[in-house]
Amino acid sequence: MARILCVGDLHIPCVRPGYLQFCRDLRKEFKTDTTVFLGDIVDEHAVSPAHPASPDAPGTKEEYTQAFSGVKEWNAAFPKAKICLGNHDDRPYRAAAQ
Repeated sequence: MARILCVGDLHIPCVRPGYLQFCRDLRKEFKTDTTVFLGDIVDEHAVSPAHPASPDAPGTKEEYTQAFSGVKEWNAAFPKAKICLGNHDDRPYRAAAQ
């Protein structure tokens, strides 16, 4: 029987502090053999039409750089994970289509 670790809503670069270590600990404690990310891997706040722009929020390039770094860290910890895309993950595509 498969032992699956389900990880939800990272929203990188806005990921909750300590969440990566928490997920690593769960994998070890429950000896999971499969990891599934349940969407919203990246936040994409900078291109969201649903949220008002904030001068304190990172711009598109800065958010991309932070997200890229964060995704690399999670990928190193869970290199064979399966990924479902969420509504935040396809924001750039939706914004480009408008």
